[in-house]
Amino acid sequence: MTVRWTGEATWPAAPESVAMARDFVAAHLLTNLLPDLVDDARLVASELATNAVRHAGTAFTLSVDGRDGSITLRVRDGSRSLPSFGSPGILSTSGRGLMLVSALSVAWGVSLEGGGGKSVWARMGTHGR
Repeated sequence: MTVRWTGEATWPAAPESVAMARDFVAAHLLTNLLPDLVDDARLVASELATNAVRHAGTAFTLSVDGRDGSITLRVRDGSRSLPSFGSPGILSTSGRGLMLVSALSVAWGVSLEGGGGKSVWARMGTHGR
């Protein structure tokens, strides 16, 4: 598939960076005439960015790529620790992030980076899931 558009930004490992990442994704989707994806993509970006802030504790880079029929969100951080599905209790307020990513994406995964760190990505269809 050919990349039709792309955007990338880096933020520090701070809670306020998560909101900036959500807004960054929304702006790119609206600019590229994909308003129907904004809510789900903002949630996916939020979960991936939150994991980078909370678990990696390093600056993170979020990229969004538009391709024929899909978008891909990718968060790169400086930790080689792989994410895992949580087992949250009914009253837990965290531990559901990757379950949400999986539910809202057509595919997702993790790649270790050659120079250290990792990328967690999620692909979403532009014509429904």
